[in-house]
Amino acid sequence: MLTSASTPLDLNTFQPPLGSVARDAAQATSFAALASYPDDREYADDLTSRPRVQTGGAMDLGALEGH
Repeated sequence: MLTSASTPLDLNTFQPPLGSVARDAAQATSFAALASYPDDREYADDLTSRPRVQTGGAMDLGALEGH
């Protein structure tokens, strides 16, 4: 569960802003069925996708990595 006093994503870019609780908060899953679905793509500004590259100490939560 994610709790925050502020919105964890920028509502214009849908990326977690600096200081967001969503930054560097992703964890490995324990569900074996999900192992065949790597989290290696993210949404792009033009609503397509692009390769997801970790920035920071861990991946961010959600479908976007903050840049």
